[in-house]
Amino acid sequence: MAIEMLKENHITYDCIGNKVYYGMDSFTIPIMIEDTIFYFKFFVDAYENDINAEIKIVEYIKSQNITIVPKYFSKENKKVFKSQKYNMVFYGTQSIDGKTNTQLNRQIVENIVINIATIHSKLKQFDMQNIDLRKSYTSERILKLFIKNNRYNDFKKINSYIEELMSINIEYEKLYPIHADLHIGNFKIINGKLEGIIDFSNIMEASFEYDVSKFFQDIIMKDIIKIDELDDLIHLYRNTSKLNLNLKCLYVNIAYNILFRYLYSNEDNNEKILFSVKELIKYANNLYQI
Repeated sequence: MAIEMLKENHITYDCIGNKVYYGMDSFTIPIMIEDTIFYFKFFVDAYENDINAEIKIVEYIKSQNITIVPKYFSKENKKVFKSQKYNMVFYGTQSIDGKTNTQLNRQIVENIVINIATIHSKLKQFDMQNIDLRKSYTSERILKLFIKNNRYNDFKKINSYIEELMSINIEYEKLYPIHADLHIGNFKIINGKLEGIIDFSNIMEASFEYDVSKFFQDIIMKDIIKIDELDDLIHLYRNTSKLNLNLKCLYVNIAYNILFRYLYSNEDNNEKILFSVKELIKYANNLYQI
């Protein structure tokens, strides 16, 4: 199918990889074109607007002298391609050197936080006119988690934690375009240095607190840092970005991401997961709006 769609768009390739990566609504295949590997991602055509928005936002980030974001495959100044035969759209991003899911140390973590903060400082200035992204608020995400959990009759016994998160008043959230999937697997590392951030296909309008919370929950759950060590990383983020994170919103979103991961994964470290959520709720409840 992928070969036919490439031919339909007159894209000449050297070879196509055997491994296919399946997502919720897409599949991705590595394709060699003129000695360069591109990861081509294929969606049903309903996602065309989302893809165009993603490319505009990533190209804007790149225009701000940030080189760690993907470079898109282009043919005759065209980056998004369509298949009439299969009612699909697709695009390619150039492979970035480096390893994912590598062992992180404090220095790499700080380097990642600095880069996230730098990107956020630029995205704060992005003109959203003519860009239509789905919006996502913290309260909405938590409510959806509550509903999904109850479809299974609270089988993981986390309703009380979700209800506590829903009761915390975050007040007004400012929304910006964000990556929305900043887990460790989306960072490319070489020799202890961040070389690239990949997979911007989940871009949405949400808070910067939600964006950075994805990374924080991952490094907490992988025992790279402890919750009480977040303060230094938060200060580093603030000093780099000049943005004033809403700490309540941040802690609630870290807890939400941990519960989401717990609900949808096969992780069995229940004690650690629920202890972490309790601690984050305690932190959020002890804060005044900052």
